Amino acid sequence: MMTNVDRTIQLEKCFLKDAARYRALADTGCPLLSIRAWREKLTNLAKKGTDVFFAVCEGVDLGYVLVTNPFESLGWNIVLLSGSLYSESVAREVSRQLFRMDYTLYRMDVYYSMQRKRQVRGEDTASTMVCADDLSHFSGELEHSVFFSPELDGRQVAFISWDFGYIAVVTNDRRDKIESIEFVRGHIGEYEVFIRKAAYFRGLVDDEGLVIPNICLEPTDHEPDILVKAREELASYLNHAHEPEIEYEFPNGTPFQQSVWKEVAKIPLGSIKTYSDLALLVEPDLEKAGRLARAVGQALSVNPLPILIPCHRVIGANRNLVGFAGGVDIKEYLLQMELWKVGVED
Repeated sequence: MMTNVDRTIQLEKCFLKDAARYRALADTGCPLLSIRAWREKLTNLAKKGTDVFFAVCEGVDLGYVLVTNPFESLGWNIVLLSGSLYSESVAREVSRQLFRMDYTLYRMDVYYSMQRKRQVRGEDTASTMVCADDLSHFSGELEHSVFFSPELDGRQVAFISWDFGYIAVVTNDRRDKIESIEFVRGHIGEYEVFIRKAAYFRGLVDDEGLVIPNICLEPTDHEPDILVKAREELASYLNHAHEPEIEYEFPNGTPFQQSVWKEVAKIPLGSIKTYSDLALLVEPDLEKAGRLARAVGQALSVNPLPILIPCHRVIGANRNLVGFAGGVDIKEYLLQMELWKVGVED
């Protein structure tokens, strides 16, 4: 269980000017070295690709953290917590913050001692040689925990299997509203980093980066209530064309984009509007509205909440199904489903 101290730990990057501060934490059990020598240590660590952070709680340095990228990996870090940072909950919080600093990171291997610094015959004794510069000095002495960024991210995602791959439903950081919806299929490289990492974590991607269809994932053990509701509402929508009622965070965008999205959100299930119709709703002046149809289409192409802000219900003036980011085939499917099922009893 995470303690109050664990929750308030903040990581601060260590620079050469912080050599004295680093020495105060790291010279336990080692011969006293000059500040110059400690600057050289920091320089050598940087040359090896190792970053040093201070773990700070309410202005007090609790320890330090060594972070390195093995084999120059872009998605994997190895982390060493100094001897005073000895709990798994601290390791989890440190990993959470490192993931937030670099959204390309996927895996964190954290090494730490489960023993506190202790007193032996009146002398301070460290449970580890905390002045060591790399993990080889700690072989056999440290606990090892592995964390993956989808586990520790504030946002959570549910992948709902359907005929076109998966509907990925993403929460906000507070996990009380839906922030975005993505139609995930094909090559996973086409999607944002968060979706890619979550899909890999849930085993939905093969060795070539292709999304594996038809995997019915069970909800995770601590799935937020908003995702439980989203699953139920989307199942009801797809099976019975019931308008989904899910709390969502209205997306950020330009004033024009938001005005378009607000009008789209009013289009009832089983109805359609054209881009020109929307342009007139956003701009009542007929002459000005006539120049906005393309801009309306561009606003809909970046709508982060399809289905909930139902941009699939907007079609071209000649009734062509165009301009849907999820794919025209998905747009046609949703429209046909709504038109055939709306008003039909369960």
